[in-house]
Amino acid sequence: MLDLRSLRRPLLGVTVLAFVALLATVLWVLATSRSDLYQRETSTVQSELEAYVEGWERGLVGELDLILETASSGRRQEARALQERLRLRDNGFDGLYIWVLPPAGGDSEVRVRATLVFPARADGEDTQQVYEHECLARARGLSDDPLIEAGTIAEAYLDDCRSVDDLAVRLRASAEAARFLAEAQRYQDALQALDSVPISVRGRLAQGVRLGVAPYRLVTHRTQRSQVLHKLGRHGQALQLLSRTGLELLALDAPALDRHTLQYVRWPILKELEEAGWDDDIELIMRALDRAERRQRAWREVDERILPRYDEPVSEPARFVHDQYDAARPFLIYYGTADNGRLGVALALDQEELLQSFLMGLRPELRRSMVISDASGAWQAGPGLDEEVLFEVPFDETLTHLRVGVGVGVVDARVAVLETQWRWILTIVFFAAFVTFAAIWALYRATLQQDRMLERQREFTTRVTHELRTPLAGIRVMAENLQLGAFKSSAQLELMAGRIVNEADRLTERVNQILASSRAPSLPKKQPFDPEEAVLEAIDMWGPRLEAGGVALSADLHATSEVMGDMEGVRDAVGCLLDNALKYKRGDVASRVELTLNEDGGWVVVDVADNGLGVPKERRREIFERFVRVEGPHRGLAGGHGLGLAQVASTAKAHGGKVRCTDGLDGGARFSLRLPARR
Repeated sequence: MLDLRSLRRPLLGVTVLAFVALLATVLWVLATSRSDLYQRETSTVQSELEAYVEGWERGLVGELDLILETASSGRRQEARALQERLRLRDNGFDGLYIWVLPPAGGDSEVRVRATLVFPARADGEDTQQVYEHECLARARGLSDDPLIEAGTIAEAYLDDCRSVDDLAVRLRASAEAARFLAEAQRYQDALQALDSVPISVRGRLAQGVRLGVAPYRLVTHRTQRSQVLHKLGRHGQALQLLSRTGLELLALDAPALDRHTLQYVRWPILKELEEAGWDDDIELIMRALDRAERRQRAWREVDERILPRYDEPVSEPARFVHDQYDAARPFLIYYGTADNGRLGVALALDQEELLQSFLMGLRPELRRSMVISDASGAWQAGPGLDEEVLFEVPFDETLTHLRVGVGVGVVDARVAVLETQWRWILTIVFFAAFVTFAAIWALYRATLQQDRMLERQREFTTRVTHELRTPLAGIRVMAENLQLGAFKSSAQLELMAGRIVNEADRLTERVNQILASSRAPSLPKKQPFDPEEAVLEAIDMWGPRLEAGGVALSADLHATSEVMGDMEGVRDAVGCLLDNALKYKRGDVASRVELTLNEDGGWVVVDVADNGLGVPKERRREIFERFVRVEGPHRGLAGGHGLGLAQVASTAKAHGGKVRCTDGLDGGARFSLRLPARR
């Protein structure tokens, strides 16, 4: 058996160390004030943001340099394909511009403008020349005669101009023919007249622009077609045509856009869509209009300031140019040179989209407390802060006119998380300390219990040894006398034999008690029985003994329900209680025992009350443990090993019942055996 007492000293050391560690932790947490924690987390967040800004700028510049290198080695058609790929892949890309200087040589004093390779400049239309074209003039002459029908005039416009190569003239002819037919309310013929132009012109606006047609001419043709569709009652097709026209117009390269062309978007396109309630299309067009105006302003910056105007090449590293004037729709340009400065490439970027990609790369906790502003403090991106800006981090290489501000909320959140973590740590530490102290207390109680058990075992061994040696010695002496022939007469022999049998019975009884107490409680004969019969048998067995010992027994037995279990075990338990009353009777009063049997709320209760020495209150629970005896003056004179009451408790437990000790008669003891009644 493990001697728990040997662990007391190591456990004392462990307890001291645990207290020291706990005290040190608490002192450290108290010493680390919230302001220090706040300052440390602020520094951590700032370092994290600076590293992210640096990495984002490095990645952006590397990607833009790769685009510049790719664009500088391609031709116009390849540049257009590259631009389309970039627009589809990245919303932060808006336009590509490539230019070259003329070959070296010539008069160095002559200023030579660089040639724009991509995109091509939009061809300007000579409106007067188109108006005065001979095919249009002949048809216009017919229109002056009021007697000529509208259909004849329309056919003259279409037939006379059908073979003209100038697409602007043919568009003007189809438009004039459709106008006359519409005035005559021949709307289906008017629609056919508008559709008489080549399909390449009726396709996407960008395709017509590349064929040399002025954007405003193409847009005018489409708006006229939508008006004819309205007259035919095909309003949905008319509005769809207007919406598609607006989006295609706003997607054109910047050289093809001017303020007059963009005016078509506001009227009639947006106006008609607003009247029809096409809000989704309006929202798309408004976003595209904002972007187109920014693209147009970026193109003016490239055309007027970035494109070189000298034949001397200037080689310089790539750099950013940003809009310093329009905070609502700022442009951003990244440009550089190649071929020793003779070839230049510029990329128009969408600053708003770039900032959104910057924000999306941040962790949510940072993004929620971040705002990007310009040098004047005007908001550019981010959720916007109602809280105080804790610090700002500038863009050193790309968006040098902007800075990133972080609010106090992100640091407050982190400090709150750390404080919560520390609270959990302290809770765990205190819980561990509590468990440790509980374990030490339990071990302390266990060592005390072990000491008591060892002491009881020693006392038990002493008593058993004495009680077993006494009958054994008597038996041996009487047997030796018989062997030596000390007793001759038959009466003496019978007397000695009877004494030997009595001593053997005493010895057998003690051994049986010891063996019974060592067995686990069980019910070898589990069957229903009448508890009154078990009590009566106990009275029959112990009544004469009590009477011989001068103890008056009175019984009050009531009919009860049956009990499921072992009747002999219950009988022996009641007999043990009667024996206990006999052992601990008082010598100064007339001893008496009251035995009652009744039923109380589903329990069969056997009470044995005496007026003997009683049991101290502080020991009324432990007397049901093995080897426990209440020692003292006039106690234990009848012998015993402290096993009887333990056997009673075992019997009660085996039946699902319980036994307890309370005050008895005149300071004596009362033992109540409660057994579950059979239902």
